[in-house]
Amino acid sequence: MFDSTLLDSMKKLADKERAEKEERRKIKVKGRLVKVLVTKSNNILITVRRGEEVFAFLALRRNNAMFSLAERLPLQSMVYAEGVPTFRSTICTKFEAVNEGDSKQVRLLQ
Repeated sequence: MFDSTLLDSMKKLADKERAEKEERRKIKVKGRLVKVLVTKSNNILITVRRGEEVFAFLALRRNNAMFSLAERLPLQSMVYAEGVPTFRSTICTKFEAVNEGDSKQVRLLQ
């Protein structure tokens, strides 16, 4: 019938562009853990403060590793959170504890 190589290459480019757009849409925050609340449906609402800004992330119960980390981290500890904004909240996709001296600036000063 017809050669589909052009169509295949355009589909690959569109998929790559869609993935890049999704990555740019994510909210990425490195800051202090301010508040941890348990919601009505037993998910955890994580509040992270970076400077004067406050961000709220929802850690879903089905993600066991993130859920257990959010439960046992003490308040005022340094964390890195990444999430996808939805209609009413930001669903957490990545949540990690960060060491205090884990930045390039601290290493350069030593």
